[in-house]
Amino acid sequence: MGIYIRLVFESLRMASGQLWGSKLRSFLSLLGITIGIFCIIAVLSAIDSLEYTIKSGFSEMGSDIVYIDKFSWAEDPGDNYWKWQKRPDPSLKDYNAVKRKSKLAQGVAFSVYTDAKTLKYKSNSVSGGVLMMTTNEHKEVSDLTIGKGRYWTQMEYNTGQDVVILGATIAKDLFDQEEPVGKEIKCYGRPYRVIGVLPDEGESFVSFTPNDEAVWMGLNTAKKFFAINESMNRFQAGKLLAVKKKPTATMENMKDELAGILRSTRRLKPTEENDFAVNDISLVSEVLDGVFGAFNIAAWLIGGFSLIVG
Repeated sequence: MGIYIRLVFESLRMASGQLWGSKLRSFLSLLGITIGIFCIIAVLSAIDSLEYTIKSGFSEMGSDIVYIDKFSWAEDPGDNYWKWQKRPDPSLKDYNAVKRKSKLAQGVAFSVYTDAKTLKYKSNSVSGGVLMMTTNEHKEVSDLTIGKGRYWTQMEYNTGQDVVILGATIAKDLFDQEEPVGKEIKCYGRPYRVIGVLPDEGESFVSFTPNDEAVWMGLNTAKKFFAINESMNRFQAGKLLAVKKKPTATMENMKDELAGILRSTRRLKPTEENDFAVNDISLVSEVLDGVFGAFNIAAWLIGGFSLIVG
């Protein structure tokens, strides 16, 4: 037992002698190890922070909502690009079919979005906003929160009243310190009365719906100057069909039901593949998990090389 103690003591003495005898080499070795450990901690922390930010941005899509689009979120849009482009956009016909036939849907909303061009209030003007035209159910499907004012009523929607809801940034740029609710702005040269303002969401690395820069109006209002299913083609506007499931339904059952309804509505033969995609947030999460898994491996490799150098 004594010999082992002497060996340990002699090893420590020799190591201490080497450290003190070669101060520069010892310093550089410790510095290399410190840098390696710091690299691992810093890179992994940065990746975790980025992952949290991105997933928080996508969380606004809702875990109980299915989105009908022509692009699949599980695949790279660059792959088979022309296959995706040839698919038809979601339409009012699809919206009406799902609303009429679905047994598992709690709410269905059809939205069309395009450039808002130049918005004007008196001598103030704003460009770069997004014009969001949607059916009346959007507030319930997306849990849209109104900061000031109100949402449009069923009667205002049915009769296509010229009313709009502004995003926080648009309202601030147009009105500055003035109260926007009740005032009149011009969009595409037409006057609209502001009935509500959305709360400020702030800057986000990822935002599925740019509410701060959006102007919301009812689809029936938009129909008065936009031919939603005709002149607004894929190069002018985007279209999206959102379906919120009932609490008692499962996502898989909902997606199967929607696929059946849309195939019937679009008269697809049994041998034909779907000309639409049924998306939900789980597809995005799977893609992100794969991406950040690769990032984590890369971070450990970077830190590992730093430790080897040390």
